[in-house]
Amino acid sequence: MVNTTTYLSGGRIQGRSDDSEADVSGYKLLARSTALGSAAGTITASGFTAKDNIIILGDISMDGSGYGTVKMTFNGDSSGSNGNYAWRQSDNFGTESGTGEIETDYDYIDVGKVLALDNFVVAGIRNTAAEEKLVNMRVVELGAAGAGTKPDHTENVSKWVNTSNQITTITLTCSSNFEAGSEFVVLGCDDDEGAAAGTGSGSNFWTELLNFTGTLNSGSAHTATPDTGSFTAKKFLMVDILTVTGNDRAGFGLFANGTSSSLDNNTDAWAQSTATNHATSSSGGVSGDYINLNNTIEGSDASAYTKMFILNRSDKEKLIVWHSFDSLGVYKEGYGKYSLGGGMGAGQITRFGCVYTTGQTYLKHCHVWGSD
Repeated sequence: MVNTTTYLSGGRIQGRSDDSEADVSGYKLLARSTALGSAAGTITASGFTAKDNIIILGDISMDGSGYGTVKMTFNGDSSGSNGNYAWRQSDNFGTESGTGEIETDYDYIDVGKVLALDNFVVAGIRNTAAEEKLVNMRVVELGAAGAGTKPDHTENVSKWVNTSNQITTITLTCSSNFEAGSEFVVLGCDDDEGAAAGTGSGSNFWTELLNFTGTLNSGSAHTATPDTGSFTAKKFLMVDILTVTGNDRAGFGLFANGTSSSLDNNTDAWAQSTATNHATSSSGGVSGDYINLNNTIEGSDASAYTKMFILNRSDKEKLIVWHSFDSLGVYKEGYGKYSLGGGMGAGQITRFGCVYTTGQTYLKHCHVWGSD
């Protein structure tokens, strides 16, 4: 996942000044490829403008109740004998070994191993013409309907060995069929582009929906449940969260929607799978009232930062991928799903709230961007 974050005075979040990666909020929509009208075995985004950095967001569902192997290729390089791709991947935080998990001299990149039902793909690509193209991909899979089952997921790092051309075409091919309406969007940004209007070609994909700043109630052991206020519903959400402890160790949970007087209405609506410090086993739970974005933060005046992407469809469960790290050096990655209203859809996320599971902490910043 894309992250170039440090903390400045006043809790501001900003990319490092020595980091060449482009401003994430300045990414432009390069292409959108959709399986329109009926199920299809291939969806392609072709002939888009070459950019130094690419993000792929995929809303990928399998047609009917079947399973499918999904292959990703670039610029039409899909010959059965070229062997120009290699990858390493892990399913559900398992170890990487054997066929399908470590592969070299392949003709494609595997997307989530074997997929079923609904899936959310988030991938970042470094797209320098003279260098091999490096891909960092995360896939969260519905697993089974409802918050009673944790989502499945895959982490994949891969490469395309071409050192002559930038990627300008991306193709996904399924061994069965994609469900009608499945799509992926391709976002791009050169190193010297920014979020300012008129910087670089095209319109910014992300629109700022919310920039919330909270305050600490130092007079109580637990602060009042904060309400970020509502924001406009969008299909794709990108969220930055900064939490800070008060005078003690603290735990933090995130939930969604509700009203300012009744925020915690997420009973049995969440399921999550998480791992800490690159562990090869998962934790997390099912039928929860919130998701734990980070572990308990030890000590006073400590902080934790979370980067999150959400597939926020109105008619399906919300699929979530995130990672977080705290000022004490603890890293956490997670995959979740949210059954809004306890059912299979029933609207979109338009508000966040949080609960403090122990100690004293507060939601210092919550920054939300979105796009359809």
